[in-house]
Amino acid sequence: MARLEEQYEEKTTQRGLFEAPVQEDRGKGKQGVSERTTDFMGGAEEDYKDLKDIVNPISKTASPRKQAGELRKLSRENEPIIDKLIKKIDKELGTKSKWSYKYILTIIKKARRPSILQDKPWHGVKHIRDAFRFKTVINRFEDFRDAYKILREPCHW
Repeated sequence: MARLEEQYEEKTTQRGLFEAPVQEDRGKGKQGVSERTTDFMGGAEEDYKDLKDIVNPISKTASPRKQAGELRKLSRENEPIIDKLIKKIDKELGTKSKWSYKYILTIIKKARRPSILQDKPWHGVKHIRDAFRFKTVINRFEDFRDAYKILREPCHW
């Protein structure tokens, strides 16, 4: 296991500070995620968990329609937090941000998409991670760094 950690560390530190681990590193449940990556970006679940095990906190036995409804409820709970956050980023950096919900039917269709199921036969609604989406369009590359600082502030937005 130590050798795997060393190989992963070498791959990660050879890339730049802003680059995420390459696709071959994602979703394989790697141990020993680079401290550099986790310190800067907090790491991503797929860097240390099997994709099959990354699920939303919703009912595992409910119908896809009910699961998608539960995802919508979670999205609504997060909306005020994200809305406040992106307004702060836009105010401080002069950027433009927006958020949106994925339609319930679209969530179900994505969970059943043949191209996804071909590689991930276990995939279902509980694995959908973009039911609530948001983005900020930056004006300069430095805005990325400044937005990141805002994201890392204590949650008072």
